[in-house]
Amino acid sequence: MSALNPKIDQVGNVHQAMYQQIDQLLQHGLIASASYRSVTASTNSDAVADLQAFAQNAPTSWAEQPSLSAPSPVTLDEVLPRLYITDRQTGGRGRQGSSWDSSDDAVTFSLLIKLPSTPAIADLLSLAIGVAVARALEFLCAPVRVKLKWPNDLCTLFGIDGSSVLQLCKLGGILIEANAAQLDCRVVGVGINLNEAPQIANPDALPALALAKLTGRALARHAAVAALIESTIEVLDELSEDPDSVLQQYRDRCALTGQQLSMQVGDQQIDGLCLGINHAGGLQLQTAGQVMSLRSGQVKKIRPQ
Repeated sequence: MSALNPKIDQVGNVHQAMYQQIDQLLQHGLIASASYRSVTASTNSDAVADLQAFAQNAPTSWAEQPSLSAPSPVTLDEVLPRLYITDRQTGGRGRQGSSWDSSDDAVTFSLLIKLPSTPAIADLLSLAIGVAVARALEFLCAPVRVKLKWPNDLCTLFGIDGSSVLQLCKLGGILIEANAAQLDCRVVGVGINLNEAPQIANPDALPALALAKLTGRALARHAAVAALIESTIEVLDELSEDPDSVLQQYRDRCALTGQQLSMQVGDQQIDGLCLGINHAGGLQLQTAGQVMSLRSGQVKKIRPQ
C-alpha cells in the first residue's frame, strides 16, 4: 500500500483500492477525515459513539490520528464531514429496527455532518440524501432510473426472473440518525446492493435487487463510493442554497405519488391515496374524509395496494 494518510483511521486488513479512493476524497476536500474498518458492527453506531465520546471529552476514533490530535483539542469542524466506511457490516440496522448487514459486494458507509442552521432544511435532509444517492447511481449505471420510496428506500422498476411485468425493487436504503449529545450534527447512513442482493425474509418487504443485475456487469466499490460522496456533498450544498429545487427533485422521483397505499401508523392501519410530498418532507395521504400529513417517524410500514 502507498504512504498512509494520517487523516484516515484504518483498522484491519482493508482494500487498497478503497483506501486510495478515500485518500483522493480527502485531497479534494470532500471530506475532512475518515475511519476505514475491514469489519464493524455498524458504521452508524461507530459515528454515534464518536459523537457521544466527543461530548463527554472521552477518546474518539480520531484521537489516535496524528494530524487530528495534540497539541490542541480538536473541534468537530476540523474532522467533519467524517466518513465511516467498512468492507463488512455485521450488525447494521434500518428503520424500525430492521437489520442491515453487508459484505464487500455492497457499499456501506456513514457520513457524519454538521447540519445547516435552518430548521426547515434539516427536515428535508433525508429526502436530499435520497436525491443525492439516486443521482450518483444513475451516473454509475446509466440508463437506469432510480425511484425513491418515501421515506428512505432507493428503488427501481424491474422484471423479476425475466418477467415482462415490472415491479418496484429495492436497491438500497438510507438511515439518518441524531444524537442528543450533539444536536447540530447528523449521521447519514447509506447501504447499496452493489454486486449482490441480500436475501429478504420479510414477505411484506420489496424484493432486493443488485445494481450489477441491472447493468449486466460488476461494479467497482471504490468508484461507487466516490460517486456517492461527491453527489452527497453537492446536494447538501444545493439544499442550503435552494431547498425547493431539491424537494422538487425528490417529488419527481417519488415512487408512491398517485398510488393507493396501506400504512401502519402507530397501532392503526390507514388506507388512502398518496398525493405526494409536502413542503416539510411529509407524505400527503388522502383518506375517506381528510388529507393527512405524515412524518417518517410516525409510519411503521408502507405497502402499495
